[in-house]
Amino acid sequence: SLTVQVTTLEALGKMADYVDPDDRSAVNTFQGLVPPMVQVLQKCLAGGEEEFAQRCFEVFNGMLILEAPLLNRHFGDLIEFSISVGSNQELEDSLRVMALNFLVWTTT
Repeated sequence: SLTVQVTTLEALGKMADYVDPDDRSAVNTFQGLVPPMVQVLQKCLAGGEEEFAQRCFEVFNGMLILEAPLLNRHFGDLIEFSISVGSNQELEDSLRVMALNFLVWTTT
C-alpha cells in the first residue's frame, strides 16, 4: 500500500542520518535506493496524495542537508523531476510548490 511505501521512505530518511560519508559502500548502497524512493513520490503525485507527497518531499529536503552525498548520483534527475512537477499545471498548486521548494533547498 502507498501508506507502507511512504512510511518506508520516511524510515530510509531517518537511516540516512546515520550513513557515514566516508563509508563509500554505505553511500553507494543508499544511492541505489534513491530511484525507488522517487517512484514512491511519483505515485503520491499521480494519485493526488498531497499529504504523502509532502512527507516524501520532506525526506528529500532533509537528505539535501546531510554530510553524506546520498543524492549526488541522482542530483540531475532530481532537479529535472522537480522542474517537471513544478511546471505541471495539472497538479495541485500545493504539490507544485513542494517541488519548487526542493529546488530552493538545492541552492542553499
